[in-house]
Amino acid sequence: MGKQILVRIDLPAAGKMFEVFIPNDIRFSIIANPLADMLSNLSDGLYLPSDPIVLINKSNSTTININATAEQQDIKYGSRLLLI
Repeated sequence: MGKQILVRIDLPAAGKMFEVFIPNDIRFSIIANPLADMLSNLSDGLYLPSDPIVLINKSNSTTININATAEQQDIKYGSRLLLI
């Protein structure tokens, strides 16, 4: 695993925001489920992961391609994502 980046993830269903480190070079298909489960726990179950998990890049309102890495989608340190 290479460099990790800090991103802000907004959970509208829970009305909460979390800052988490994610790997820059691993596909979202690998990290999406563990990330959603962790955020569900941290939100005391207010956020319940959907199937499929939907992540949106708030800077350009595009849906994150789960078959690509953060680096491939221009997600950088400090990027804001929306998890629905």
